[in-house]
Amino acid sequence: MDAIVGAAPSPTPRPRVDVDDLPFAVERTAAGPLHVRTLRVPGSHRVGRVPVVPSRGASSELLALLALDPALAGVDLTRALYLDTETTGLGPGAGTVAFLVGLAFWDVDGREGGGFVVEQLLVRELGEEAPVLARVAERIRAASCLVTFNGKSFDIPVLRTRFVMQRADWPAEPSHLDLLHVARRLHKARGISCNLTGIEREVLGFCREDDVPSGEVSACYLHFLRT
Repeated sequence: MDAIVGAAPSPTPRPRVDVDDLPFAVERTAAGPLHVRTLRVPGSHRVGRVPVVPSRGASSELLALLALDPALAGVDLTRALYLDTETTGLGPGAGTVAFLVGLAFWDVDGREGGGFVVEQLLVRELGEEAPVLARVAERIRAASCLVTFNGKSFDIPVLRTRFVMQRADWPAEPSHLDLLHVARRLHKARGISCNLTGIEREVLGFCREDDVPSGEVSACYLHFLRT
């Protein structure tokens, strides 16, 4: 988010953000130009004190028990798709646009350069939403399951609505592991805040720095559109 808008909104004039300065490559797709930033990290990469690689070998049977969802048992977690969104509103209504979609997956066959691949898809202008949704659909179709944090209540309903608004077909949805519900079952009784930053801080040992406050994200994006 910081790469798009810089610091959080302030009453002082901010310098114009030139689109060409953003760390996004442009892919020409059948649905239109797709602005995408791709990062590849090794399995040894850590988020706080926790390495990324154990997510590949986690027990799907145990996760099914923790999530109270038998459909997750036997899922191939090497083909899981991790998904998150930044949106223009805090509700899943028709006026809320997912202007930045984060996707992550293990490149098990080496087609994407290997390792853990993170994609950020930017709706640079509101008329360029279709290619973002097309890439999201492509990744969902290839996934064995979805992994989100509060995605069942927010991210996925927002995306479904955007597909309807764009008259696009929502892909067949695989099993869905929402880590918010798992976090609550494991950590709420321990007195740990189960919002995302609380879990990051108390469980992963990770603290965000220079992050745009969630309540200001929408205003930052609208400012970006105007400049």
